[in-house]
Amino acid sequence: MFEKTFSGSVYLVKPVAKNAILHVVGNAAHLRSVDDERRRLIAENERYQEELEVRIAERTGELSKALVELQEFQAEIIRHERLNALSQLAAGICHDFNNVLMPILGLTGELVEHPEILEDREETLSLLKVILSASEDARSIVQRMREFYRPRDGMEMELVTVDALLHDVVELTRPRWEAQAQSEGRIIQVMCEAAQVREIVGNASQLREALTNLVLNASDAMSTGGTIRISATQEGATINLNVTDTGGGMPEAVCKRCLEPFFSTKGEHGTGLGLAMVHGIVKRHNGTVEIESELSKGTTVRIRLPLAEVAVTRSTADQTEAAAGGLLSVLVVDDEEWSRSLIARYLQDAGHGVELAENGTSGLKIASGKAFDMVITDRAMPDMSGDQLAMALKKRFPELPVLLLTGSILRPGEHTPAEVDAVLEKPVTQRELIEVVNRLAIAAGRKV
Repeated sequence: MFEKTFSGSVYLVKPVAKNAILHVVGNAAHLRSVDDERRRLIAENERYQEELEVRIAERTGELSKALVELQEFQAEIIRHERLNALSQLAAGICHDFNNVLMPILGLTGELVEHPEILEDREETLSLLKVILSASEDARSIVQRMREFYRPRDGMEMELVTVDALLHDVVELTRPRWEAQAQSEGRIIQVMCEAAQVREIVGNASQLREALTNLVLNASDAMSTGGTIRISATQEGATINLNVTDTGGGMPEAVCKRCLEPFFSTKGEHGTGLGLAMVHGIVKRHNGTVEIESELSKGTTVRIRLPLAEVAVTRSTADQTEAAAGGLLSVLVVDDEEWSRSLIARYLQDAGHGVELAENGTSGLKIASGKAFDMVITDRAMPDMSGDQLAMALKKRFPELPVLLLTGSILRPGEHTPAEVDAVLEKPVTQRELIEVVNRLAIAAGRKV
């Protein structure tokens, strides 16, 4: 007897012994068992793969939802930190505002109560100069507040002059480190040193916010007063923005953790989000934050930003400013009589012809019956807003320049219509108005 195999089959040559048959049958049973196990494992693996795909899909959905919630939470805590910093500035801002209102209210009251002063031309002019100076200070305070809390949903990049940026931060934080600190018995001196460094590319509002936060932290760190030094230096292709204080400093363990969200050494008075927000802003500018601190000697926070080569078109003085004295025909639309009268005076002093309208409906009717070189309109008006007036005018006169005046900043997500050629925020000076008027006139081909 011998055994042959062919195509997986087993053949036994007769005569066949019993043991040979049992051996072959045993092998066949074993192979069948192995094949059944292989089929079972394949089926089990397929079921596992299907279950795994379902679990992955479910988990991916959960992670996506968690990511959205995290992003919403991050946005909320950033808004909270911004408001927290703003509230810290509010007390000092109110102090400054009351100071500048004092001569405005006091001296105008004197002129009203004692009209005989008006007969002295020199004294009257002197008092008016004081009132004007105080008014400009009040306007500056409002502008600083606007710059701090201006909507920042976008990340528009521009050329930023470092020297101007640092000095803006000094003025923005002055009420806190000067007036408020003095009321608490602390004397804080702020020094600003901007060497001859190149302009950087970034978002000025966000960088201003980051530096403002650092100066507020530095002020808080000096319980008995001291010095804050804001400086800028250039190292090769990097600009360093430094905020140094002479406060108590931080131990190494605290210094290592201070950029972590929610980590704070201020107890209930701190959110632990200020430096984390600074870090986020700097990261969006492809920069880094470095902190050096030593107990009893103070702290330095250094923002390192890369220089970038960009092509920026700058408007020359000839493009933005034209000689006053041109004869433009301008329609001024404003529901406030004092406002439209003042704008009219600005324009007439520059040699332009002016016609007035007390609301949007009236302005549209006047513009439809007479040719104008430009329309200047207030934004918030009861019957027809400045936005609506601009759209109606552009439908009829597509080439007519429209300048919008507004007393408030735009809210997040709010946009001026495409029909508006320029926007000026109130209060506006004569020089600012005439510069924009001339620029719009030149762009529209009007001769000024």
